[in-house]
Amino acid sequence: MAVCLLVAVSGCTTITHAAIDQRQESEDAPSDKQVSQPNALKPDVLVINDRTLTEKTRNQIRRISGVEAAAGLSVGLFALGDRAISVGAVEGTTFRRFVSAHKTTWDAVGGGDAIVSSRTGLDAGTTLEFANSDVYLHVADVEDTVRPLDALVSVRRGAQVGIDGSNAVLVSIGKGALDEVITSISHVVPSGTRIDRLAGSEVVMGLRTATAPQAAFGGSELGSFSYEYFPDGSVRPDPDWVATYIRTEAVPILGNVTCHRVMLPRLRGALTEVVRHGLAGSINPDDYGGCYVPRFIDRDPRRGLSLHTWGIALDLNVAGNHRGTRGEIDRRVVDVFKRWGFAWGGDWTYTDPMHFELVTR
Repeated sequence: MAVCLLVAVSGCTTITHAAIDQRQESEDAPSDKQVSQPNALKPDVLVINDRTLTEKTRNQIRRISGVEAAAGLSVGLFALGDRAISVGAVEGTTFRRFVSAHKTTWDAVGGGDAIVSSRTGLDAGTTLEFANSDVYLHVADVEDTVRPLDALVSVRRGAQVGIDGSNAVLVSIGKGALDEVITSISHVVPSGTRIDRLAGSEVVMGLRTATAPQAAFGGSELGSFSYEYFPDGSVRPDPDWVATYIRTEAVPILGNVTCHRVMLPRLRGALTEVVRHGLAGSINPDDYGGCYVPRFIDRDPRRGLSLHTWGIALDLNVAGNHRGTRGEIDRRVVDVFKRWGFAWGGDWTYTDPMHFELVTR
């Protein structure tokens, strides 16, 4: 069975387990002479901006005292089911020192495949089909990727799926003091740049940043934010981002809802049509599960952010539409929401029939 996913720029993505071979000729795959690499590097800091970090800026970071290595990459966030996963487009010949994947895996990445983290729940052999682009992304292997990245692809493949901004630098710090190096980095990067300490897997609270999911209507309209996270799996986004993008407004049937400002017109339109077709009774306003609910998936800080954190997803008729079930929601309501640019969780392999998320504007 195929499952429909919201994915950057391309709109909807389908996961299959077929061996679909549409990989480009390798430009990023290392040659045999490049197999022997220096000792593995410890990723200490991720420097990231919504816009391109210039080569001048990247070189300034590399020259900072205490920096052992700095690898440029492009980072984008994709919606995968009801969560967001981060994808890095990298040069295999330089980035492989940060990730101890086998040479054959890096060769496959250079040929167009992906390395994914076990956090994604994807298996080796899975194929992601990017709608509207004739691009297929095959998962070559499941490895421990660099946190907070959930998947790695080649630079060329990244450009094909819309990750081509050269907006990040991964830094390994040698003998220098972490705080001093971070302070030095802050002096050479442009405004709006976030500098993330890369926490270990057991850290369950702290500060991270979230880059906007690259939805079909453009992630820039969603905004990016830093956020605090806590042991209970809750998240507190930057108040300035919340003030700019999150709105509470009245919509038919549900009354007042709190969502991202780009979602509200579509939600209002869908619910207005539901009423016009005489289907208002199919939605129980007392069983509404919320829209803007900032948290991690399953409230686990080691997993990706829920799309509810951006306020671009909502849950309807929760009681009768649990995960893994066919769900009781009226399919005529589902059809209306799809016409208004929403994807439905009931179409996923592991169903979530209460869940609707914005795909197109």
